[in-house]
Amino acid sequence: MSEQKLYKVTQVITDLEDDNQRYEPGKDLYPREGLKPTEERIKSLLKGNNRQQRPVIAELEESDYEQYGIERGTDEAQQEKEGAVDYSKMKKDELLEEAEALGVEADKKMTNDEIIQKIKSETE
Repeated sequence: MSEQKLYKVTQVITDLEDDNQRYEPGKDLYPREGLKPTEERIKSLLKGNNRQQRPVIAELEESDYEQYGIERGTDEAQQEKEGAVDYSKMKKDELLEEAEALGVEADKKMTNDEIIQKIKSETE
């Protein structure tokens, strides 16, 4: 497998952005080998901002590594490269965009710190 960050599939997915590729829970990891989905696409599948209107993938848990036959660390190198998003370096417009992409309600009246706190509290 590549260094692409992997997610477990929690609901049946027919990925319309990948030539109707079918993913099954308990069987498949997302994304398949060779697919490089956008960050926005991954967030929509994680947060339920998709056609099913519910989360259909989830972060891998410790027990998933054995179930899917992958070594711990297969996707960790990519995760470490990506790291956590540093919201403190973002402008208000960027924070509002990020909040919207994550399905978090925020508006221009809020301070940057309030937006950051709301994003973190609703996505962690």
